[in-house]
Amino acid sequence: MLQFDYQGIAHMFPEKMEVKIGTATSVAGQTSQLWINEEIGNYPYETATVNFTVPADGVYYLSFRAFSDPNEFYLEVDNVKVFETNLATMNVNKSSLKFFPNPVQDILIITDSKEISSISIFDISGKQVISESAKSGKLELNVSQLKPGMYIVKANSDGVVKTFKFIKK
Repeated sequence: MLQFDYQGIAHMFPEKMEVKIGTATSVAGQTSQLWINEEIGNYPYETATVNFTVPADGVYYLSFRAFSDPNEFYLEVDNVKVFETNLATMNVNKSSLKFFPNPVQDILIITDSKEISSISIFDISGKQVISESAKSGKLELNVSQLKPGMYIVKANSDGVVKTFKFIKK
């Protein structure tokens, strides 16, 4: 099983990426496509989980290839993990946490299919600037008092901490 986090910046700048596997590090050696997404516009990270089976014992190489159109914004991949499992089907799971707008002026809206129990916002130095308890799948946070810049949010949803960044105008 392969698991990784990926993000773009906005649906206005869709990124394209694929993951392949093969027995050589060359382009020609990357023979099997494991995952593809041609509309990456999510921000924050979403997690992809891909179950796959290699055809035989041996050494295999994974490649992450961006093939976005010219003049798109950016694409990030993080937390790449490979697990040994017995599953042989392909399955991509996405986080249901969403937030908007980004950048934000006054009100940051956070939604999740699960109940959000708490939110903490940190400035870029790591100092906590907002902390709230909640019991809702949709929160509207007033961030008008924050100085312009980048902030990190930690949202506790159904016992899982999800992290994302936003920009305050």
